[in-house]
Amino acid sequence: MSFPEGWEDYLVWHPMVSPGAFLSLRAFVYRLEECEGGPRPEYLASVAPDVVAAGTLRERSQLATKVHLESPELYGEFDRKEAEADFRLNMGIALSFLCVTIAIESEPWAAFGIILGAVLTWRSFGLLRASNDVLAEAVIAEKITSYQLSSYANVVQELHSLYRPDGQGDTPASNGTISGPPSDADSRDS
Repeated sequence: MSFPEGWEDYLVWHPMVSPGAFLSLRAFVYRLEECEGGPRPEYLASVAPDVVAAGTLRERSQLATKVHLESPELYGEFDRKEAEADFRLNMGIALSFLCVTIAIESEPWAAFGIILGAVLTWRSFGLLRASNDVLAEAVIAEKITSYQLSSYANVVQELHSLYRPDGQGDTPASNGTISGPPSDADSRDS
């Protein structure tokens, strides 16, 4: 089975946000990396935008607080979806245990209620994902800032100034790549 580009990264890094929101957040990280010269510089090749995007999503409680302060109506949407997710999760688990108990004690047909409990639990994950999408979209729309993205943007800006492809940075590098430390063979040749 083949997945669309980026889907494998989504499954690995953060299953609690929709694929569209994750890919939008990853595209936002790529935009942070843009430099005046064109495509993504080679010196950023070792940094996976997926790691930065997933790190941003780990700031969930801080992002929720920032949304609450910056945009109460957006927070209302986030909070409603999160509350519905919590309710469905708790009801699904409780209903499943109740149905199992009733099925064991007296009525075997009550075991079919486990299906309803599983559906409620499954739907709760969808609503939790939707509430996380609200946070991700608030970051992408720049309504709130993420510590992870701000730190990464500062690092990228510093790297752009140090390793510009035109060699005009503080530490010029050939072809816009970071060269490693000199090897022993290089020091013997001099």
